Amino acid sequence: MILKELDRNSLLDTPSLRAGFSFEEEIVLRSKACNIIQLVSGKLQLSQLTTATACVLLHRFYMFNSLKDYHQYNAAAICLFLSCKIEENMRRLEDFIPALVFYVSKGKKQAPPASTEYETWRHIILNGEIDVLSCIGFEMVFEHPFKVPLCIMFSPKTIAAGCINLALNIVDNTNNHKIELESLWENHGLDKEDIDMVGNWILLLYIQDERQRHPYRPVPDSSNIKSSTFLNLSRTIEETSGEIRTVDE
Repeated sequence: MILKELDRNSLLDTPSLRAGFSFEEEIVLRSKACNIIQLVSGKLQLSQLTTATACVLLHRFYMFNSLKDYHQYNAAAICLFLSCKIEENMRRLEDFIPALVFYVSKGKKQAPPASTEYETWRHIILNGEIDVLSCIGFEMVFEHPFKVPLCIMFSPKTIAAGCINLALNIVDNTNNHKIELESLWENHGLDKEDIDMVGNWILLLYIQDERQRHPYRPVPDSSNIKSSTFLNLSRTIEETSGEIRTVDE
């Protein structure tokens, strides 16, 4: 049995939000966790499938657990090592932990086997696996794509359609393609509102990333996106942009 997508509204009522994190904070911290997963995966030459599964595990984990209780880098480590097992792309802890610590500490720390740093991460990873497994109901079959929480809300086909729709809206705001695309979505049994929402989430991720890297640069103009759901998300960003508190890397 493949895990079903969660209700999109559940992202507005996550354990982290209930614990006091803002909507924007949670998106940023989840993104940081996924970035660590990708960096460590590259260092260890893990397959793209292993990386993707780890990100899905992480997003699902935070639908049931708070960032207050599980630091994003701890969760990233647990999910990636568990993903190695699920996708039969194993790496020894002796290789995994030093690579992890290098990126988590931004090259400032090392974790050779038997060191205190190594044993700390070994404990975090091995003791956290059961917590992640319980959140996925011990299911081991996943559908991808994976980059943002969309992977637990929408089917891969809907996400692909959302990417196409967003790209066309950005490069062509004349709506010449609108009727043809709506017919295509209907033929494939896809919901237009879901497709718009996917595009909005992707755009939100880019805006958040731009703000993190260039806090004083104006946010890219998105006036050519006409979707009412985008306007709602934009409003959410603006309302929370001044609320971000300092969070440890």
